[in-house]
Amino acid sequence: MKPSSYRELMSVDAQAMLDAGTHRLCNCGQWVIRASQAACKACVDRQQPSSEVVSEPMPGPGRGPRTAPATIADKHLGGFAGLPDHTLWLIIAGTPVPQGSMRAIAAGVVAHDKGPALTQWRNAIHRAFLKSVGVNFRTPDCPMRLHVCLTMPGPSQRAPGRTIKQASSDVGRARVAPDTKPDLDKLVRAVGDALDPKGERTRSYADDGRIVELMSAKTFPRPEHVHDWALPEPGVVIRIAPAHVDASFPPVSLAEPGVFPEAAVHTAGLPNLPGSLTPPGASTT
Repeated sequence: MKPSSYRELMSVDAQAMLDAGTHRLCNCGQWVIRASQAACKACVDRQQPSSEVVSEPMPGPGRGPRTAPATIADKHLGGFAGLPDHTLWLIIAGTPVPQGSMRAIAAGVVAHDKGPALTQWRNAIHRAFLKSVGVNFRTPDCPMRLHVCLTMPGPSQRAPGRTIKQASSDVGRARVAPDTKPDLDKLVRAVGDALDPKGERTRSYADDGRIVELMSAKTFPRPEHVHDWALPEPGVVIRIAPAHVDASFPPVSLAEPGVFPEAAVHTAGLPNLPGSLTPPGASTT
């Protein structure tokens, strides 16, 4: 049958080449190529990285809203506007207490299961906050970061029957991570409520909802610690800052945690704790 068009002619010729075995269909199913070829030109081009740098077009009309780096006006920073680097450091000595479930203590009366110990711990944190900023501190009304490192009683001070997994080490005493109760989230909850107390007490931020970044860790005291912010005795190190402040939180490390932050030493001062917060030879000035 004689082809009636160029398209039919090409179809006939392609089929003839396929039947003859000199050509084959590319894996993409779009092009007929020689039997010796690995792929068609279109497939080869897709596999080759382009040498040209293609920049995304700037947003414009019909392309969505423009975005840009943001900062926070001083009027929203409250008392943080007058702090060094707009950052507040707190260091509180004492055994951290978790804020867990409520329990009934009388008909129609409930209280936290840690009761007096929890109240004492939260009050200690709030007193340290007031000592640092004063009772006339203006509460910020902006997105905030909250970073918390809790130093728990060491393995030798733990409650009887509690299991601590010992990391392996060929030289010296191995670091130990406190992968036991109390739960980290309950420990942080107590800190958060102390910084944002109910009622008319001075607050470090307007509401829990203002916290847009919450980073936390728990560690044993130095030298078995697994976090840069570990104290030599039980306690907590807290950093609070508006979200526009570039502040990173160190990860837990079973290898070699870094040096205690100098900014915390200078800004918060140190409680009356024994031991050293820095490795030998490190400077805190």
